[in-house]
Amino acid sequence: MVNSNAPFARKFGREDPVLDKIDQELLGRRPDGFVPGGWTYLLNATTEEGRPFAVERVQDLRPGPGVDRLKKLVTGLLTQEGFDDKHCL
Repeated sequence: MVNSNAPFARKFGREDPVLDKIDQELLGRRPDGFVPGGWTYLLNATTEEGRPFAVERVQDLRPGPGVDRLKKLVTGLLTQEGFDDKHCL
């Protein structure tokens, strides 16, 4: 599936085990961890399992595709129109 460069044909459920498989085998992500990348470094490079990562260059982090949805949500919550209807004061 990955080698075909085809997009995924369906959405995955919240606890779908295939997401863990993608995280581990394709992204190199440990359970409950971050995907390693250029913005991290190993705290202890000698261990193969359970290697702790630390943030090295926060400025290298870039927003993902969900940032537009988050911006729309926050902007909608903070707009003047209907502000009192959306918030408990």
